[in-house]
Amino acid sequence: MTDKSKLLIKTAHNLAVSFSHQQIIPLHLLKSILQNEDSIHFDLLKSVNFSFSEAIIETDIALKKVPKVIVKGIENQIFFSQDILELIDYASQISRKIGDSFVTVEN
Repeated sequence: MTDKSKLLIKTAHNLAVSFSHQQIIPLHLLKSILQNEDSIHFDLLKSVNFSFSEAIIETDIALKKVPKVIVKGIENQIFFSQDILELIDYASQISRKIGDSFVTVEN
């Protein structure tokens, strides 16, 4: 994984903690990507009038529907959901197919 990919996953982890979720799910990663203005996706989506603020609001609405787990020290008890593991595995497969040795945000 590239440093940028690791940063997005760390941000997704922090989002899971802030929402009191016990696992990192694709919605956490989506929000971390939507908030990242340094991404190649940002300029591309902006050029077609994509509403980042609306997408973030909708993502927050969906995240608020995920059950909360109230546990002291939850930040140390967060794990990856099966869906996010499959997503990361799929990105790894794409990286290998295109001959890239790292999983990037673009994958």
